[in-house]
Amino acid sequence: MSNMPDQPAKLVYQPVAGFVEQIAAKSPAPGGGSAAALSGAIGAGLLVMVCEFTIGKKGFEAANEELTEVKVRIDALRHQLTTQVDLDTWAFSRFRVANRLPENTRRKGAQRARDIGVFPPDHRSAPADNVAMRVGACRCSGRGEQREPQYRV
Repeated sequence: MSNMPDQPAKLVYQPVAGFVEQIAAKSPAPGGGSAAALSGAIGAGLLVMVCEFTIGKKGFEAANEELTEVKVRIDALRHQLTTQVDLDTWAFSRFRVANRLPENTRRKGAQRARDIGVFPPDHRSAPADNVAMRVGACRCSGRGEQREPQYRV
């Protein structure tokens, strides 16, 4: 592809304060998708922690097998969501660059269309995948089938 940015330095390896500053900056990326992926990864990490503290604990022996399976599934989702933090920002940055390519000639217009359309499906669907993984974590924890919480203001 022409003029496409390489994948940037990993956001997930930045200090938390640095990541928050980048989210707050006057820049379109990282944005909501990366922030949502990070919050999902943190939530999944907390669910794994609960499993770790509960597995093998006296009084919870009957749940050990199920919690071990849940922990494995949620930990995999945690890793996928952590990857999504960077993937979302990279995919959006590539889209923005491609979208700014000129269309004033047939050749340039065709190149622009190729650059926008060339993203692998896993890059184009980063935001939707992010949401699906967070829903999956809720279902793994047994909370996905419950009613929506009632929010109070």
